[in-house]
Amino acid sequence: MSTGLTISSWQANYEDLSLKWVWYPSLSLGATELAYFMRDVHEVNLAGAPLDYGFFDPKISDKERKAFLERTIWCLVYQDRKPIGLIYNYDLGVVDGQRLIHLGLVKLNKNIGKDMIKVPYIGVALGNLVNFGPYLATNVSHLPIIVDMFTWLCHDVYPAFETQDSAIRKQYLGALECLTKEYLVPVLGYDPKAVCSRSFTVRGSLAKPSAGFSTEWETIPKSTTFLCNLFVKEWLTMKPDANGRMQVQDDLIQIGKVDYRAMGESRIYPVLSQMQFEKLGFTRTLADLARIWPKKQKQKAS
Repeated sequence: MSTGLTISSWQANYEDLSLKWVWYPSLSLGATELAYFMRDVHEVNLAGAPLDYGFFDPKISDKERKAFLERTIWCLVYQDRKPIGLIYNYDLGVVDGQRLIHLGLVKLNKNIGKDMIKVPYIGVALGNLVNFGPYLATNVSHLPIIVDMFTWLCHDVYPAFETQDSAIRKQYLGALECLTKEYLVPVLGYDPKAVCSRSFTVRGSLAKPSAGFSTEWETIPKSTTFLCNLFVKEWLTMKPDANGRMQVQDDLIQIGKVDYRAMGESRIYPVLSQMQFEKLGFTRTLADLARIWPKKQKQKAS
């Protein structure tokens, strides 16, 4: 089956990691390829604390699982030829003339370093740009490390520790409605009444977290940016458990814009330029990206 996309899959190496991205696996892969790919997906999930919602919900049918694969973009992360992590994006369709893609799930079973988490996201963002052009992205998380990653991957993010522009918030209400209808309710099982269109949070979503979720503030992965950690802590509700440990109660919803300008940004391009993609045509594309941001002119001596 064909996806009609410019890129349906690709691979890259970065330091000691190997990564494989696949757009809409049940449409783009043959039966044998799909079986091997999903074997690795399940191996990642079963390691550590297995997830049991969405695609990994044991109660969903094979038909529902196939339909899920028709709308998702996956990346598997390998180290020493063993699958150690995965992410998926969920295609929410088109809103106000722009593709809307939810960043979805991330699960890493080894500590590959805080800065390395950006590698699979950069690869999928670049592929999405090639396939769809500039697009809107959404993120739902209570983890500061993911909130920070989304903030530098996108422009005009709401909400974020860098800006709280209410005018931007109003631009994203249609995207928030689509995210709620297409993903938060049917995939995550959230109550639509818990979604706040002012604060962009899902209130009480983590009061009873699913298996595999850590909500203890002291132990969840933090950002290297102090302001990001402070923003998440102040924006979301915290409550102590029976042992006095503070637990995050809400999910944060973020919406932003992804374009080629972001790929040339100083926090992304140095990583992107070191990713060894299998498609030789991207040598020229990466060189073009390096020229997006003009070099700073040296200050003349006064």
